[in-house]
Amino acid sequence: MPTTRARRPASNRKERTPEAGPSTHISAEAVEEHFKQAQAGLRSLTDQLRSLSEENERLKHELETARIQPTSSERRSGKSRNNSEDQTHLVERIRILETTVNDLKTDNLKQKRKIEKFKKKELQKELKELGQSTTFNDGTGKDGDIDSTYRMRKLLRKFSDLMIVTTLGGEDDECPVCLEPLRLKECSALECQHILCHVCLPKMSKGADETVTCAVCRKSTPRDEIELVHMSERDRWDQLLEIAQAWDRFDVRGEAESSEEEAEEEFIDDNRETSEKTEISEADEESESSPAKDATSEKEDVEEQLSLTPSPPPRRGFAQSPVKEKRKMMEQLAEQKRLKRRR
Repeated sequence: MPTTRARRPASNRKERTPEAGPSTHISAEAVEEHFKQAQAGLRSLTDQLRSLSEENERLKHELETARIQPTSSERRSGKSRNNSEDQTHLVERIRILETTVNDLKTDNLKQKRKIEKFKKKELQKELKELGQSTTFNDGTGKDGDIDSTYRMRKLLRKFSDLMIVTTLGGEDDECPVCLEPLRLKECSALECQHILCHVCLPKMSKGADETVTCAVCRKSTPRDEIELVHMSERDRWDQLLEIAQAWDRFDVRGEAESSEEEAEEEFIDDNRETSEKTEISEADEESESSPAKDATSEKEDVEEQLSLTPSPPPRRGFAQSPVKEKRKMMEQLAEQKRLKRRR
């Protein structure tokens, strides 16, 4: 049966026990040495740990300081960025407001022009209603005098309005741009009295800012002031003749003055005839009494007779002139207007 470690013989144990004393003494010294070295190492490690902890605290403090400083700079940069963004926003806002103000000014001008046109139309409407409501009384009473005066003023206004209207002279009128013949209600007149057809007018006003430049004289005209040509020179002439005839009907005071002048002329002629008869009879008596009258006295008598002859009547006005003279005067006015428009 093999021997185990527990069953070893006792002899062997006794032989090894005396050798264990010195080895145990050496190991204790070594352990003490090692313990001292360990204590010294522990002290050095403790010192290193203390210095490292102090270094760690210092580094933490520096790190916190470093963290605080970038935050303030970031705030400054953020503030500057916000200020620049605010300035950009304000500039854009100002630009938008300026555009809005300009648009409102343009709309305001358009509205003012429309209001003026509406006012003119309302005034014309009121004048027409007043003309229809008033009555004419032969000019005998006070109301008749007022009504006749009002109607005469109305005729004068109508006459001035007709003279201002731009008309077509005839079939020979052509558009200065395309040289096509102009037709009524298919052409418009500018402030300079030049007429353009409705084919060329949009091309002339394309891209313009509320104005149209004339192709003939290069003058600018607002779009609202462009007038549609709806009347020819013959139509205006017919209406002017109607005004002249109406003036003759209402001008009662002119008829009274003309009748008084005729009565005065007849009275003067009667006086002159009687004076001439008396002078002739006196001359006959003198010739009978003194047949030897010299030639000088006869010459004086002839001069006196010539001086007593009636003078030519004064020039009549437009209302008293005949129809031929009226037509001639109106043709002269129309020709002057036409020449002025073509300049």
